[in-house]
Amino acid sequence: MSKIVDDINQLLLPRYLLNDTYPFPEGVQLEFKKTFHINQLNKYRETICAFLNTNGGHLIFGILNNGIINGSSLGSEETDKILLYVDSIHNILKKTDGTNIPQDCLKVYFEEIAKDLFIIIISCYREKELFDKKEVVYQFLGGDSWIRMNASNMKTKYGKLYIVQDVINIKAKMHRKHEEIVYKYKKQYAKCEQDTIIYINDILIKKLETEKKFQKAKPIINIHDILLFGLAGLFIYGFIIRT
Repeated sequence: MSKIVDDINQLLLPRYLLNDTYPFPEGVQLEFKKTFHINQLNKYRETICAFLNTNGGHLIFGILNNGIINGSSLGSEETDKILLYVDSIHNILKKTDGTNIPQDCLKVYFEEIAKDLFIIIISCYREKELFDKKEVVYQFLGGDSWIRMNASNMKTKYGKLYIVQDVINIKAKMHRKHEEIVYKYKKQYAKCEQDTIIYINDILIKKLETEKKFQKAKPIINIHDILLFGLAGLFIYGFIIRT
């Protein structure tokens, strides 16, 4: 279990009283909200991130900005939604080294102050070894991060984080791309090789056809023809001499 800072617990009253005034104002470690709104989830995440990157804090629902405790209506379904919402933050808010938030750094408390009226507290604890250190430790996967000012959050930007599954997906995508490129060039090479073979065959066929034509046109002379031509010449020469 991680060591967390519990000094901020002194900000919590032992009991919340309806219509009473909270003894501490909003500040570096306190943020008040009238009620929990589904359409404000991103804003709540920013505040949680800012608390974790500073020295912890409490996001309290059921208190007005002026500190008046009015409570917030809460049914069983809403309770489950809030708990699931806080759990989901562990999946999208990570340390800058890609590791998870320790489970005991985020806690949710519900305190009933009147019939069907509750105070909801999301407590954010900074790890002890990080306490009083100013560097940003937590950020969202896209690179966005927040730090806590006097009573507001300031946005900062860091490089995009990749969780283990992201790296696996990227590697798989690169492998598929590599296979596609290899297949593409293998196909092109095979076609080129086939075209080369066809071209060489065409040259050889044309060469053979040319040789056949040349052989047909070429006069055929053998030894018998030479002897006959020789004898005929001698006969003609002797005939001319006699006459």
